[in-house]
Amino acid sequence: SDVNELLDSVIALYEPRLRGYSVALERRYRHVAPLHAYEGEIRQVLANFIGNAIDAMHRDGGRLVLRSSSGRDPRTGAEGVYVTVADTGCGMDAATRTRIYEPFFSTKGTTGTGLGLWVSQTIIDKHGGRISIRSQVRQGANGPGGTVFRLFLPLQPANMAAPQNTLEP
Repeated sequence: SDVNELLDSVIALYEPRLRGYSVALERRYRHVAPLHAYEGEIRQVLANFIGNAIDAMHRDGGRLVLRSSSGRDPRTGAEGVYVTVADTGCGMDAATRTRIYEPFFSTKGTTGTGLGLWVSQTIIDKHGGRISIRSQVRQGANGPGGTVFRLFLPLQPANMAAPQNTLEP
């Protein structure tokens, strides 16, 4: 799977919301090796991160930055791909950050299920990856604020079974 193509396919779905909320998009893609991954699942994770970033900027607009790069997991040394989704939205306080992966926890009131990031964490764990987050709550209308989700996916996940081919020759 080409992560840059997956990012672009998700952005295509969100373009009307980007325009409607006056969110500027910056793509900072590097050439990265293809992943051995379940494309639909990784697309779902990216859609959760991007959708949440846009929601965080719905009042005042802002900037969404998508980055991809090759790298190694500092813990395991595994080669992989880093994907960063950064926004200039309202940000999250420490109490919110500690709960974002809990099922049914949402900051969106009745419009959120509280399942997006919980499912995303499950998918990334299955792929042998990791998610990190930094966030700063915006102070005042024009103060700095925003959230950065950084995702690492190994090129060859050790704990993911290869899809089975059920067709016999």
